[in-house]
Amino acid sequence: MIRLILPVALTVFLLATALSSLFFYKGLYTPPQAQLHPMEKLLVPSPALASYQDTYSVAPSRILIDKLHSNDFTSSELNVLVQRLSDRGAAIDFLRDSDEKTTDALENKLAQADALVVISPWRAYTKEEARIVRRFVDTGGRLLLVSEPTRKDNINSLAVEFGLTFRNDYLYNLKENEGIYHHVRFRDIERTEVTRGLGEIVLFIVGSIIPVERGIISGDDNTLSSLSEAKGRLAVAALSADSHVLALGDLTFLTEPYNSYRDNNRFVSNIADFLTRGERTYYLRDFPSFLQRQVVIGYGDTTLLDSALTLKNLLTSAGHQVAIGQVSGAVVGGINLLLFDQTGSVSAFLSEAGITIGKEKVSIQNVGDFDREGRSVLYLSRAKKPYTLILLADAQKAMGDMVANLKSGEFRNLMVSDALMI
Repeated sequence: MIRLILPVALTVFLLATALSSLFFYKGLYTPPQAQLHPMEKLLVPSPALASYQDTYSVAPSRILIDKLHSNDFTSSELNVLVQRLSDRGAAIDFLRDSDEKTTDALENKLAQADALVVISPWRAYTKEEARIVRRFVDTGGRLLLVSEPTRKDNINSLAVEFGLTFRNDYLYNLKENEGIYHHVRFRDIERTEVTRGLGEIVLFIVGSIIPVERGIISGDDNTLSSLSEAKGRLAVAALSADSHVLALGDLTFLTEPYNSYRDNNRFVSNIADFLTRGERTYYLRDFPSFLQRQVVIGYGDTTLLDSALTLKNLLTSAGHQVAIGQVSGAVVGGINLLLFDQTGSVSAFLSEAGITIGKEKVSIQNVGDFDREGRSVLYLSRAKKPYTLILLADAQKAMGDMVANLKSGEFRNLMVSDALMI
């Protein structure tokens, strides 16, 4: 029985398959011939690259770039900016790890700088470091702060000192962009020194900065933040209240080839001008920045020659051209090393500082009286440029100790005013 059922079932299955094939199958499929679109007719969006001829004036300046705080950038990313700075006569220096305490290294370097560039510091600035930078800015130094969303950093540990905050977002524009939603065009530009001549720029990986009231470049109504889809003004470049601090929410536009989009090249040049055109007000703690590039050291007694030579070597290593010699008069606009008994030639400077050298005491107006023995006095006369620096001491050893304090930077901890150390 089973032998009869199996052949019948197989016959039924094959018959059903054949009938369904005849009903549903309409023959072999022949696809149409593919037509390739001519490559020359393809329309590919091209970036709006603009030609640019840089114009500038040349004047000596010193720009310090922070690499002490594990900053998230490579030197090659600054090639365009560094070249613009160099064209303007700027000397570039980097703040790096050294044997010095971080605060000492920062203060010593800033004493010789006209501007500081801080990009995406992974290691936060301490309160003391922020205070040092604040003092630098308050005396006319320029500060550039740069961050962007793809680089996790602690830029706000310094930015908040100047009333600015980088938000943890990125901006995008789905309606009008440079080919990609986060390549955003910006036309809302305030007229400032930094934005001179700008019509439209493109930023590529950009975050926003608050408060918006300090913004000098902002997005339009279609530029949104990843933190909120609510429309509102979003600033991507901002200036501090004193206009000495510039904050930027994008680094990429400073690099090649992105600097060539729209008016980006002009913006880079304006930033270089911003960094090199500040005018600092120098104080004693800024030694040796207040000295002329060519400086004269005059000493009054032969016992002070070793101290004068030490000072010469210190200044030479800082890039100064130094002449040295024994003198009987004051070296105006230079450095004077004198014993207390030889101060007649600088009496006018001592009078303006309220310093009186007695037989047993050294008296300083509004400061106090000090024993003369083993004493030294360091005074910077800022009455007329170039400034005059005066080093006075009771004897050879006291002078040597004071010069050693100048070399180490310890003199800053011994200052009793912006112009005086005792």
